[in-house]
Amino acid sequence: MNCKEATRYISESMDRPLSTGERLRLRLHLFLCHYCSDFSRQAAFLRKVNQQKSKPKP
Repeated sequence: MNCKEATRYISESMDRPLSTGERLRLRLHLFLCHYCSDFSRQAAFLRKVNQQKSKPKP
């Protein structure tokens, strides 16, 4: 897997569950590539912040 595929899978994993094969390939790539690992953490953080902002306040 290259970085382009990894970033696509990272983005897709936020919208749909990845297959077992996709998930394993992505995990291996993230273990080996600190750039994509950083991207994955940043994407998860942005999604979390966005979800918190979109929740109505009581």
